[in-house]
Amino acid sequence: ISAKLLSAVAEVDTGKFFSGELDDKEWQKIANSCRAVRDLPLYFDDTSALTPLELRSKSIQVQNINGLGLIVVDFLIPPQQTPFPGIFV
Repeated sequence: ISAKLLSAVAEVDTGKFFSGELDDKEWQKIANSCRAVRDLPLYFDDTSALTPLELRSKSIQVQNINGLGLIVVDFLIPPQQTPFPGIFV
């Protein structure tokens, strides 16, 4: 995700970025983007199989430490029913 963010901010083709086939001007744009992006208040969490309750808990922790303006979820596993009616995990 961070590589895609850098290439987008630098306005450099993502395919060229991932292959490393950039010219000197494009590498300079990536370097400038690194400086711009490093100070952004971003938090990435790549925990696998994160449940909605865990997402909520992590969100509260981040909010309490740094503040929180937006949550983007790339993939969320659907809740699974427990043996107790109306209770999901």
